[in-house]
Amino acid sequence: MHWKARRLACLWIVVCVTVAGSVAAAVDKAALDQAFETLKTYDWGQSRAPLGAIDNYINATHGNARARKALEKRLAAVLGTDAPYAAKQFVCRKLSLIGTAESVPALAALLTDKDLSHMARYTLQRVPDAAATEALRKALPKVSGELKIGVINSLGERRDAKAVSDLVKLARGSDQAVASAAAAALGKIGGRKAVETLQAMKAKASPEIRTVVADALLLCADRCRAEGDTKTADSIYGDMYDPKEPKPVRLAALRGLAATGDEKAVSLITEALTGDDPALAAAALQMARETPGKSATKAFADLAEKGPPERQVQLLGVLAARGDPAAKPAVVDAAKSPEETVRVAALKALETVGDASVVTLLAETAAAAKGAEQEAARLSLTRLSGPKVDKTILDQLKKAEPPVTVELIRSLATRGTTSAIPELLKVAKTAREEPVRIEALRAMGVLADERTAGALVEAVTKAKGDGERRAAEQALTSVCTRAKNLAACAGTVVAGLKGASAPARCALFRVCGRLGGPKALDALRAGIKDADATVQDAATRAMAETPDIDAADDLLTTARTSSNATHQVLALQGYVRLVSSMENLGAGEKFNRYRAAMEAARRPDEKRLVLGHLGKAPTHEALKMAEACLADEALKEEAASALVSIAEGLAAVDKQTAIAALHKVLNVSQNQGVRDRASKALDQLEK
Repeated sequence: MHWKARRLACLWIVVCVTVAGSVAAAVDKAALDQAFETLKTYDWGQSRAPLGAIDNYINATHGNARARKALEKRLAAVLGTDAPYAAKQFVCRKLSLIGTAESVPALAALLTDKDLSHMARYTLQRVPDAAATEALRKALPKVSGELKIGVINSLGERRDAKAVSDLVKLARGSDQAVASAAAAALGKIGGRKAVETLQAMKAKASPEIRTVVADALLLCADRCRAEGDTKTADSIYGDMYDPKEPKPVRLAALRGLAATGDEKAVSLITEALTGDDPALAAAALQMARETPGKSATKAFADLAEKGPPERQVQLLGVLAARGDPAAKPAVVDAAKSPEETVRVAALKALETVGDASVVTLLAETAAAAKGAEQEAARLSLTRLSGPKVDKTILDQLKKAEPPVTVELIRSLATRGTTSAIPELLKVAKTAREEPVRIEALRAMGVLADERTAGALVEAVTKAKGDGERRAAEQALTSVCTRAKNLAACAGTVVAGLKGASAPARCALFRVCGRLGGPKALDALRAGIKDADATVQDAATRAMAETPDIDAADDLLTTARTSSNATHQVLALQGYVRLVSSMENLGAGEKFNRYRAAMEAARRPDEKRLVLGHLGKAPTHEALKMAEACLADEALKEEAASALVSIAEGLAAVDKQTAIAALHKVLNVSQNQGVRDRASKALDQLEK
C-alpha cells in the first residue's frame, strides 16, 4: 500500500474511534446519570447494577483525562452527601484508582469520621499528589486512638519527611500503641532525625515496642544502604547485631552487614559459621553465598579447609554457589580429603569454580572412584565451562592412561563436542585397548552425522571383537536413523556387505533392518538366502523387525514357507505388526491380510497373535473368522476379545449382527474382562 493511502487509512481509523467514543458517551449519559442518582441511596443488599455501570464507565474513560476528571468530581461529590456508608465506601474504592488532588478535600473531610476514616486514608494513601500527603499530615492532631494509628501508618507508607517532627513527638509519647505506630512509620520514612529518635527510643523502649523499634531501625539501615550511606547503615547494623538483641534481629542485622562484603562483614559471618548457635550458622551459610567480593571467597575457602567434615561440605556448597574461580585452589585440595563426603562436595564445586586446569583431576577421579564420587567427577567434567576445556580434553586423549581416556571420551559425548569427531575416529581406529575403541565408537554414535557413515561401516567390518563390532553397529544405526538422506546411508551400509565377514554382515543386516527402503530390503532378501546360517538368521530377524511396510509380503512368504520354526514365527509376528501399522488400508483389505496371516499360522500362539489384531478390521468376514475360533478351546478367549472389538466397529452399520456377536461372547467367554467389555458394549447398543 502506498504511504499516502496508509496514512489516510490510519486517519480514518482515528476518526471512526473518536466518533464511536462520542456516540457511546452520548448514548450512555442518561444511564450514567441514573446510576449516580441510585448511588446516593445505595446500601448493602441492593442491586449492584448501577455500581457496575459506573465501573464500566471508569474502564471506558481510560486514557481520557477530561472524562476522568469529570467522573472524579461526581464521585467526590457523593462523599459530601448523606449517602449510606456502603455508597461512600464504593466511592472511596473508585477514587483510590482514579483520584487526584481534585478529590483530596472530600476525602480529607472523612479522616475524622470513625466509620470512614480508614477507607478515606487508604484512598489518600494511593492518590499520587502531594496534597493527599498534606491532608493526612493535617489530620494527625485531629484524630485519636485507632484513627490516629491509621493516619500514622499512611504517612509512613507515603514516606512523608515533613511529618517526622510530629511522629518523633508521638514516638516519645505515653500511648504505647501510638508510639509503636510512629516508630514503624519513622523506619519507613528514614533519615537522620528518624534514626536518632529510634536509637534513643531503643535505649528506653518497653519490651512491648522494642521489637517494632528494632524493625524500624533495620528498615532505616536498609534505606541508608540503598541510598549509598553505608556508614550509617553499618553503624545501625552493628548496633543491632549485639548479642543482647533477639535472634531474629541479629540475623537481619547480619544479613545487612553481609551485603556490604567488607572485612568486618566477612569476619562476622565467619564467626557465626564457626559458632555454637545452629540457627545463626544456618543463616550465615546463606549469607556467605550472597556476600560479594574475592576477599569473602578467600575467607570462606580458607574456612572450608578446616573444621569438621559436615561444615566443610556446607562451605564447599557455598563456594560452588558463589562460582568464584578464586576458590579453586582450596576446592582442589578438598577433592583430595580423606573424607569421602568432602571429596564429593569438592568435585561438585569444581563444576563452577574450576577451569581447564582441573580436567585431569576430574577424569582421573572418574576413572578410579566409584559411586557418588565417580558420579560427581563425571558430572563436573561434563559441565565444566571455559574456552580451553574442550581443547584440554582432546589434548589429554593423546597421553592419558586407558581408563582415564575412556572418561575423557565419555565427557566429550555428553558435552556435545562435535569438533572432537576427527580425533574420535582416529582413536576408534588406532587405540590399542578395546575399551577405548568401544567408547570412541559410542561417542561417535552421539556426536557424528551421516557424513561418517562410511567410516562407521569400516569400523563394523574391521572390528577386532564382538564388543567393538556391536559398538560400531550401534553408532552406525544411530547416525543413519538421524540422517536427512536415509537412502544414501542405506546405500553406504549395503556397499559394506561386499567382502565382509559373516559377523560383520550380520551387524550390517541389522542396521539395514532399522533403515528400511528399497536398497536395504533388497540386501535383506539376499541375506535370507545367504550360505551362512548365522547370516540367514540375522537377515531374517532384521526383516522381521523392520519398520518398512514394503517388507510385509516378504515376511508372509517366509511365514508360509520357512522350515525354520523360529524364523516362521518371527516372520509372522513381523507381518502382523506391519499390517496393523498400515493406516491407509481399508477394513476389507486389512482383513484379507489378517486372513493370510491366519492361514500361515501353524500353532495356537501364532493364531492368538492374529486374533489379537483382528479387531482392527471390523468386517463381517472378520466376525465369521473370530466366531469360528470360539469352538477351539485354545483360541476361545482371544476370539471372544476380537469379537467384542469387531462388534463395536460394526455397530454403526449392522447393529443386530453386532448385538448377536456380543451375546455369543457372553455365552462362551469365561474371562471377566472380556465379559465386562461385551456387557458394556451391549448396553450401549440396546439403549
